[in-house]
Amino acid sequence: MSSQVRIITAYGLFKGFYAGDGIDQGETILPLIWRIFYDPLLIRIKDIPKVGYRLITQWPSSEGIDINKTQHELKTSVVTYADDTAWIASNKKEMETIIGISNSFFKLNDIRINGDKSELLVWNASKDIIKTIKMGTNNNLVIANKSSQESRYLGVYIRSQAGSSHIVKRVKNEIKSMVNLLKYKKVTASQVVYINNVILMARLEYWLKCTFLTQNQCRTLHNCIILLLKQKMRITRSVNNNIFTHQGLVGMILLLQHLKTAQYADFIV
Repeated sequence: MSSQVRIITAYGLFKGFYAGDGIDQGETILPLIWRIFYDPLLIRIKDIPKVGYRLITQWPSSEGIDINKTQHELKTSVVTYADDTAWIASNKKEMETIIGISNSFFKLNDIRINGDKSELLVWNASKDIIKTIKMGTNNNLVIANKSSQESRYLGVYIRSQAGSSHIVKRVKNEIKSMVNLLKYKKVTASQVVYINNVILMARLEYWLKCTFLTQNQCRTLHNCIILLLKQKMRITRSVNNNIFTHQGLVGMILLLQHLKTAQYADFIV
């Protein structure tokens, strides 16, 4: 039976409501519970042979003087972190299969899925394809996002339209916002460097997980912060930017330098 909850306020008892029997959001045991109960569903979806997106590539391998190409294949049908789940399929029929299995699992375990919070992204679909899907406990109709519309998943912004202009624009606005916030504040050059190295670089690195910028793009985007640092140090704008990266002087981390290190490390791993 559901218990009724009432809140004590300065004006008396609040109107009662019935509490659900689920786990509160933010509960410390929530990750463990999700791992125990959710993992069987993920394994079931991954084990379906012909469901999911397949990436096939020819990878060169050298043996002596001959260079041979070995075919490698990667199949994925689900990406998840706690209760944030992304179902991945090659076509609508596969997606309906995945959703059908997941809905039966949620019903069996008395898990409610809010279809209104679900989003649908469609890549390279023909014009005659109906870009909708039914999702959630109540079979809510989810309409595909427009190709230019961003969708946020675990802090990374993606869209079905080709290109990375939306990410570049977001990075540019974030840097400008940071500069405008610090421009008229009484902060030292060391504080500007700390905010850049510790806060700004971490945020931009995360946003750019799936985006590769050119050297010119990195320099153009990050130039606002460098000009702000020159202003706080009271030196001319024409001073070479290289002196700010010297660890014995300022120790500022440039966007290009940080992305090279972070993305190369991700590639090696």
